[in-house]
Amino acid sequence: MSPISMAQYDVYVTCNECGGVHPMGMGIYLENGPLDKQNISDTYQGRSLPPQVQAIKGHKTLCLKTGKQFIQEDNRQVFLVPVKWKSADLDPVFPRRSEDS
Repeated sequence: MSPISMAQYDVYVTCNECGGVHPMGMGIYLENGPLDKQNISDTYQGRSLPPQVQAIKGHKTLCLKTGKQFIQEDNRQVFLVPVKWKSADLDPVFPRRSEDS
């Protein structure tokens, strides 16, 4: 079985309170996601949203300027930002055990 490569993304949103862009404090893994920062609307134009992206909807984000929480409902204002590539066979959190240990 060959390893499955997926890109890790941080999620950022445009703030309804101050107009700045803030991190949602969550990350997701996607196949066939954008190579650079891109909003969800452009990334999945004409295609259905993957479950990981659908799960973002309705999550509150903290405005780092005002301290208020808000929900961004406009997919043009929700951004996927690539973090790194991850291989299922080379997981740094759960490294494979060698047979000698």
